[in-house]
Amino acid sequence: MSKILVIGDSCIDIFKYGEVNRLAPEAPIPIIIPETEKSNPGMAGNVVENLKALGAEVVFITNHTEIKKIRYVCSKYNHLLLRVDENDKCENINFYCDLSP
Repeated sequence: MSKILVIGDSCIDIFKYGEVNRLAPEAPIPIIIPETEKSNPGMAGNVVENLKALGAEVVFITNHTEIKKIRYVCSKYNHLLLRVDENDKCENINFYCDLSP
């Protein structure tokens, strides 16, 4: 099987699931009581994981900035309540890659 080259930004997707039973008294926003958390590679990192799951051999060129996309989700309805992005900016990737056989 040939190698597949993936070039792109990547992040860590974090999902925080919790119970929501009421709204905050000072604003009409849900109060979440955290229960569980899971994380996985996001953006181009997700593409790489999917290709590997299909049995592909992958070469991955990505940013070195640890971008986090944190999602707060109501566990009862699987409804996204809020997303918080951290370090949502990365530098350009400068590289030379010779792909000749």
